[in-house]
Amino acid sequence: MSVGKLQVGLAVALGLAGITLYLVQAEAGAARRAELARLQREQAVVARLQEENLRLARQRSDADDLRAAATTADALRTEAAALNARAAAVRTVPPPPPRRMPERVALTGEVYESARLDEKPKPVSQARPIYPAELRRAGVTGSVVVDLVVMADGTVRNAFALRSTEPRLEAAAVEAVSQWRFDPGRKSGTAVQTRLQIPIVFSVAKSDEA
Repeated sequence: MSVGKLQVGLAVALGLAGITLYLVQAEAGAARRAELARLQREQAVVARLQEENLRLARQRSDADDLRAAATTADALRTEAAALNARAAAVRTVPPPPPRRMPERVALTGEVYESARLDEKPKPVSQARPIYPAELRRAGVTGSVVVDLVVMADGTVRNAFALRSTEPRLEAAAVEAVSQWRFDPGRKSGTAVQTRLQIPIVFSVAKSDEA
């Protein structure tokens, strides 16, 4: 009987221990589930904050781009206004008074192209073109290609404007080049007549615009 009571007591004790272990495990599982749920909620909050930060960053970038575009647009409008004002001034500038163009003369003897020479003509005296005052004040710029013949004595004949970007500058370019002097071109050691094409550029420096 004593042994039987002892066995019953042990069985009861083991049963109670099993119940207690189950309750402890259940409580630990509930705690883990609660912790997992808390972590998931925190991750969701973090994800929403990250998304909001990205949205705000994009808005700041867009705002910066808009400010930069506005600054660029203001600068372009200012530049366009200045260009329009200059264009209007150029359109109202009357042509400079006509200059006496050098007379074209009939040449005797062969006129060589510079590519056929042993020695090409070299300028030794170059008169500067007179920039028409009206055009300089208006900021009119351009280039003129002058076709000419360098004579065997180094003088210039038959200069004319072959082409130009601004016809109102042609006369000044031709008049200046007609006064140039050259060491003439040579073929087989003999000075010869040579045809040249010389570009003349008219530009306005900043100091001239002031």
